[in-house]
Amino acid sequence: MARWQLQDGETEIMSVKPSMTKLLLMLLVTLGLYLPWFLVRLVQNRFTKWTVTNRRLLSMRGVFNQVTVSTGLERIQDVQYIRTFWDRIIGTGSLEVESASEGEAVRIGFVRQDAEFRDALMQAIDARQQELRERAGQSGL
Repeated sequence: MARWQLQDGETEIMSVKPSMTKLLLMLLVTLGLYLPWFLVRLVQNRFTKWTVTNRRLLSMRGVFNQVTVSTGLERIQDVQYIRTFWDRIIGTGSLEVESASEGEAVRIGFVRQDAEFRDALMQAIDARQQELRERAGQSGL
């Protein structure tokens, strides 16, 4: 208690404050549990790259073993643009690309230029479809 709250003739015997030890211990345990996960995600993100060409979507990942997945733009059936509340706060977004050749969608996550990448991918898909239509029209003559 503060001295100004004491009544006449009253003396303070002892005062205590909440311990920060438990809070710091909880923080260290939390960091200890999530730090390895965070470091793995950091390394994975550092060594992951998606590239759109005029014919393919390339997904490259891996630190020691590198894996490259190539998907033809003509095989892409659906592109979903996902931007959660937290994505909007940190300025990132994700895309899910479904193709005819793969069982599950390719997830392109934590992309800083998400809208621009989506637009570039959609324009490349449209241009590739137009190119294939023109080619089919020429071969039909």
